Amino acid sequence: MRRMDFREPDFYRGINVTVRRGAKWSERLSPGDKIVLYRTGDPEDSNDYEVGEVLGFMLIPFLFIPDSILTYEHDSRCDNLLGLSLAMSEAYPDFHTGEIVTVIIFKV
Repeated sequence: MRRMDFREPDFYRGINVTVRRGAKWSERLSPGDKIVLYRTGDPEDSNDYEVGEVLGFMLIPFLFIPDSILTYEHDSRCDNLLGLSLAMSEAYPDFHTGEIVTVIIFKV
């Protein structure tokens, strides 16, 4: 299982979405993979985690992420491109909206 860190590890029961910079995660994951969902900075031996299952992903320009996908964004601040852009800039200070991102769809 792969570890995935979240600044805001609040998840819906059922379908969730997270957006990651670049193509790295699209190369690491396949549908059906299990992922361990940790708060950023928690140690590997922490018992405070969730397990998710990857349903699919998209490698897509940031500005082309459909609103219908963002309704499933795990962080409610990010359910629109403006909010997601602000959160991406917090996580990646040099992020710009012209970048390619990986949209990961998973269930908890």
